[in-house]
Amino acid sequence: NLCGQQTVLRFSCKESDRITEASFEVAWNVARSLRSFTEGDRQISKLQLSDSTLSRHVENILDDLFIKLIDDLKKTQNFNLAIDESTDVSDTVQLMIWARFFNGDTFMEEMLALLPLTGQTRGEDICLVLTDFFQGPGREIDLGKLVSITTDGAPSMKRRRISRLFAYHCILHQEQLCCKLKGGELKTTMGKVVKVVNYIRGDALKHRQFRTLVEEYNTQYEDLMLHAAVRWMSRGIVLEKLVDLLMVIRSLHIESMPISAFLVDTTKHLNSLNLKLQGNNKLLPALVNDVSAFMEKLCLYQDHGDNDFTHFPNLRSQVSQLHSVSFEPAVCVQYLDELASEFSSRFNDLWAIMPMIKMVENPYNADVRDVSQHCEMFGVSKENFEEELIELRNNQALKQKHLDESMVIFWMQSVPTAYSTIILCAKKILTCFGSTYVCESGFSTMGVIKSKQHNSLSDHDGCWKCSSVPLWRYSIKNQLFPARTVIYHIINV
Repeated sequence: NLCGQQTVLRFSCKESDRITEASFEVAWNVARSLRSFTEGDRQISKLQLSDSTLSRHVENILDDLFIKLIDDLKKTQNFNLAIDESTDVSDTVQLMIWARFFNGDTFMEEMLALLPLTGQTRGEDICLVLTDFFQGPGREIDLGKLVSITTDGAPSMKRRRISRLFAYHCILHQEQLCCKLKGGELKTTMGKVVKVVNYIRGDALKHRQFRTLVEEYNTQYEDLMLHAAVRWMSRGIVLEKLVDLLMVIRSLHIESMPISAFLVDTTKHLNSLNLKLQGNNKLLPALVNDVSAFMEKLCLYQDHGDNDFTHFPNLRSQVSQLHSVSFEPAVCVQYLDELASEFSSRFNDLWAIMPMIKMVENPYNADVRDVSQHCEMFGVSKENFEEELIELRNNQALKQKHLDESMVIFWMQSVPTAYSTIILCAKKILTCFGSTYVCESGFSTMGVIKSKQHNSLSDHDGCWKCSSVPLWRYSIKNQLFPARTVIYHIINV
C-alpha cells in the first residue's frame, strides 16, 4: 500500500563543460567591470583565461544575447526607442539606440545598437541608418510596432519625422535649455565667477597659495572646481564652493555676493530636479510629475521673491550680513519670471498627450471625454476605449489594487484582458523614454573603452560590443548552458 513513488533522474554536466562555463562567467565579469582582457592571465587551475580566449567568450555571449533581444522585440506588441549621437575620439559619429518594451509582463530596457555614421548626419541619413538596421539580415523587425522616438532635440534628429510616430524632445535636455542664463546681471556675475576660478586654478603657484590660505579659514570646501558648460551639475557645484570660499577670495567685488548666492540657491533647485530626472527605468508619468511639481514651486518662488527669501537660504544669509550693500531683488524676480516662462513654453510635445499620461498614472481621476480625444494617436478604437475606461473606473476591486501596487504591476498583472484597449495604451505610455539619459550613460561607457589609448576598435562591431557589455540587463544564466543538472520528478500516486 504505497502512497506514492518518486524517481529522480539526474544528468550531470561533464567536468570539461563546467570548466568552460566558468571561463565564460569570468570573461563576462571582466568585460562588465571595464577591465582589460589581460586580467585573465592570472592563472586559475584548469581554466583557459588568455586575453584572446576571454575576448572570444565575450563575443559569443553577446551574439547569443543579441539574438535573444531581437527575438523578444519580434514577439513584443510594441516598443519605443531613445536615440542620440556623439562623436568619439576617432571623429566618428556614433548613433546609439536603446529600446524599451514588455517581454510578457517584464519591463525591458536594453541597448540595441551603436551605429557609426560615416558620412553626413542629416535627419534623412539617420532615418536611413535606422531603417537599414531594423530591416537587416537576421533582424527584420516590424517598424509598425514602433510607438515613439525620444531624441536630444538636435536639428538633425528633428528634421525627418514619420507622421505616425510620436517623436519628442528629451526632458533632461529641455530642462537644461530652460535654465540657461540669457544675459543681464546674472550672466555677468556668472562670468565673474568663472574668471575668478580660472585665475586661481590656471596657475599652479596661485593654486597652491590659495589652498594654503584656505587652511586658515573654517570652510566646508578646501578647493575650487573648474566650470564646464557641458556638464549638467558643474555650474551649481562651482557656485556653491565659491560662495563658501568668498571670505578667502578678495578679487570678487562685494556687490556680486548676493547675486552669486541667489545663483547658488537657484542652481541647487535646478540640480535637484535634474537628479530626479536622471536614472534608468524612469517612467514617463513620473518624469512629467517631477517637471510639473517644479513649475508649481517656481510659482511659489515668484510670489515670495520680492521680500521673502525663505527658499533661498544663501541669498538670505548674504543679504543679512551685508547691511552696507543695497540689494535690489528685482534682478532675481526677473530671472524667476523668465525661468517660469521657459518651462511653460517648452514640453509642448508632452503636454499634448498629458491626459493620456495622467490616465495611465491614475485612471480613476481621468476625464473619459478628454482622454478619448487622443485615442487615434495611440492607434486604438475610441468607442472601445471609452467603454473600457468607464467600466474600469467603476471597478472597486481594481481601485484598491491601484492604490497598493506600482503602475507597471497594476497594468501588466492586475488589470484583466477584458480591458485590452486601455492596457495597450498603458503599455505604450509606460515604455516611452522620457529622456535620453540611457544614451548619455552609454556614451560615458564608450568614452572609457574607446579612448585615445584604445582608439582602434572596429566601428561596425567592436565598439558596440565592448560598450554594450556593462549595460546589458539580460542575465547570462541559463543562456549558454541551460542546465548543469536536469532533475525530473516523476510522481506516481
